[in-house]
Formats: sequence, C-alpha cells, structure tokens
Amino acid sequence: MSTCKERSKCWLTAGPDECGVPRWLARTLRSSVGLGHACSAPRRRRRHAAWMAILACSVTGKLFSRPPAPPVLAVASRRSPASAATPPGPVVPAGGWRCGPREHNSGAAASGRPARRELRLARRLQAAPAKPEATKRKPDRCPGFLGRSRVTALTRGRYEQAYARFVLAEGKRFDLVASPRLVDLRDFDAALERHIEREFDAGAHKADVNYLIAAVVHLACWPRREFGTRCPRATAAAAGWSKLEPDRSKDPCPWILGVLLARWLCASGLAFALDAARCLLLQFAFYLRPAECLRLLVSACFGGEGGRGKYNRCAVMIAPSSTDDCAGARSLGTARLPVVQPSVPRATKTGTFDDTVVLDDALVDPRLKDVFLATLRDARAGGHQRLLRGLTYRVYFKLLTTAASALKFKFRITPHMFRHGAASEDFFRKLRDLPAIQQRGRWRSLSSVQRYQKSGRLLAVLRRCDQVLLDDALAADNEHLAFAL
Repeated sequence: MSTCKERSKCWLTAGPDECGVPRWLARTLRSSVGLGHACSAPRRRRRHAAWMAILACSVTGKLFSRPPAPPVLAVASRRSPASAATPPGPVVPAGGWRCGPREHNSGAAASGRPARRELRLARRLQAAPAKPEATKRKPDRCPGFLGRSRVTALTRGRYEQAYARFVLAEGKRFDLVASPRLVDLRDFDAALERHIEREFDAGAHKADVNYLIAAVVHLACWPRREFGTRCPRATAAAAGWSKLEPDRSKDPCPWILGVLLARWLCASGLAFALDAARCLLLQFAFYLRPAECLRLLVSACFGGEGGRGKYNRCAVMIAPSSTDDCAGARSLGTARLPVVQPSVPRATKTGTFDDTVVLDDALVDPRLKDVFLATLRDARAGGHQRLLRGLTYRVYFKLLTTAASALKFKFRITPHMFRHGAASEDFFRKLRDLPAIQQRGRWRSLSSVQRYQKSGRLLAVLRRCDQVLLDDALAADNEHLAFAL
C-alpha cells in the first residue's frame, strides 16, 4: 500500500494531462489527502474507490493511458482493416472495473471507463480476425452512349416506356435497373410474371410483352439468351401467352388492301399522308422494314443515273457505312443525351451495312418504279436528306391506324405487315422461291422465311374482308397508282 501512496503523491504533484490520470481520480485524491478518517461518509466512499483503482493498476504494473475508445469505434474496427491493426483503447485490468464512484457508473463513456458489456465486446473483437471491408459497388445503371447506340432512339424510347409502365404497376422496389443489388431475381421474376398475366387479362397485345422483355434485357445489360435462365417464370408466362393467342403481327397484308390504304391516305389531305402512302408502296417494292424505309437517304437512292443501258436500274442502299454526309458522326452525341442525325451511319436489324436491293423490272410491278422515281425527284427538289422527308414511325403508324379505321378493316394494321405481304405475294404468285425471298428480304436464317410459304394466312386475311371492301380494293388497284405520283 505504501507503494501505491507514493505513486499517488507523484500523480498529485503533476497535472492530470501529464501523467495520464483521469480527472475524476485526480480530483478525488486531492480532496481526500490529509483528511485521514475525519471526513464525511460520501467522501470516504470516493476515497476508497480511488485507492482501489490505484491498487488494481499497481497489481497489473500498468499505468493509466488515454480513455478507451467508444464501443462504436470498436465495432467499426471489425470492418476496417486500418482500425483493426491498432488495439482499441488502453489495457484494461483483468477483472474489469469492479469499483468506483456510484455517480460515474451511469456515465462510463463520459468518464473514460467502459462498461462490462463493452469490455467483453472489445476483447472479443480484438481476439477475432479482422474481416476485410466489403467493396461497395455502385448500382449498374443503363448502358452508356455506345451501349445505347445498339438500338435506335425510337426503340429505346419504347423500351423505357414499357419498363416504366411495369415499375409503375409493381412498385419501385422491383426496379431492377435502378437498384440491381437490392432486388432479388426471384422476386423480380414473380413480379414480371404477375405483370404479364395482368396484361393478358386486360386484353393487351403480345407485342407489348415482347417490348417489356427486350427492355429488361437492354436496360439491365443482360445477354438475350440468359433471360430464360434468370427469369424462368416470366419466360413461361410469355410462352403460354403465345400458345393461347398466336401473334398476328406477322400476318401478311395483301397487295390490293395496301393499294386501298395508299389511295385513302392520298385523298385524305392529312399532314405527311402522301409520304406515308409512298412509304407503304416502297415497302412492297423493296421488302423494306419500316425503320429502314423511313431512314432512306437521298444520297443512297439510285434512279437511273447511269443513263440508258444495263446500268439504268433503280436501287436503294440500306444502312450505308460511309457517305459524305456521315463525316463527323462521332461528335454528334454526348454521354447523357446522344443526338442522332439522319446522316449518322446505322446498321440494320441484323447488324449489316451497305445492303443493296435492286428494283427488278421483270418481277416487280412497273408502277412501283414510277412511285420511287417520283418520290426521289420530290426529295431532291426540296433539298431533303431523307427520301421521305420528316416522316416518323409514330406518325406513320397513326396514319395507318386512322386509314384502317376509316375503311372499317376487321383486323389490325401494322407497318411490318407490308414487308410480310410482299414476300407472301411473291411466293403465292410463284415469282420467287424461298432462297430468293430470303436474299431480297435480307433474313438471316431460312427458318424466318418459311412462314411465307403458308399462303393460307394470306387468303385468311382476305376472307376477313367483306365483299364491298374487296371490290373497292380491286378498283383502287386498277388506277395504276396515279394518286401516289
């Protein structure tokens, strides 16, 4: 005990910041020195607690150091390798703080003395191996500028619209694109299945579901073949929809009904109605997809510039890879908002460039050549870059829907039906076989062309029309397409 008293005198002569003694202990020792037993009971209890603390430190042979770190820092040292390398706080006596002033038991963190539970936690964390901190990755967002350039701006807008409708119906907690690390794939698959069943009950079109699946694949940056593995329930629901209600978007439109639609558009006087009628007829002539026909450049159209002879033929070049108008295409877009000009080179649906389709005079109706030359002449006279000037897919589809409603069609008209109708008409009339149709339509596989040998689908579309409509269509076909010139 004498050793403890001598050590306490050394602590009393120096300041508490120099020797590392806590302030509450130095204050207690100063108030109790020289009083002996002639003091009050509370002061005796504080003095007894101070001497017991000094005795505990003397037995261990360690002096006081800085106050121990709060328990929050000790828990954080388990996650951080840097903080786990240094021991949290001072060396604590083996038995812990078993005695001390009663008024300091409640404020252990303020007085620098940890509680028993915190001491046990500190020892456990100090003995346990430190775990490396988990690397926090930012959630995967939509693809960048080059990734978004895989599809057109119109298609990307449809993807975002279809996905936004799904998120609005199911809730933001199933937004896999915004927070991919927080959404379970099983819950997302179940939500996608519920949305598909809800759309089926509401009488929606199967194309809306196809756009939603394509939107998930594009916006989440998934490989197309892995969608069935990651979302098996949604894939099964889409397959069941196709089995119960076969897709009619690839039904062919007969030639006479296409001519009837073109005549109504030209006589309607609506804005861009003449361009829509010409686009319809050019799809029949060149087997063009709607987007390919709308993006045709005047510089990529050839209308007999070679003079008379074997080079005097009409042709179009689809998705030209290099033209004079495409200079500086890389500087047209930014990281946030890509600006796509009409002259920017863009690949076809199959990823090819410079696909050329020649207008065969022997197999194609010669009236279509006159329509093509008239369209090319008007575009050059107006100084337009595109062949069909400012016609967009949205306006084109709306004009076709308006014309079909006015003519009282009993089936839905889509812009793709004219491409399918051209191939079906050529096979039905025995003008071309399947390999020739595949080459002209630029289909990648022969299995995609085999549907056009089913001529019954072409005749089934005609059967759905009444006799008055068919007579009007035959009368429009006999007008030699003078309304489109």
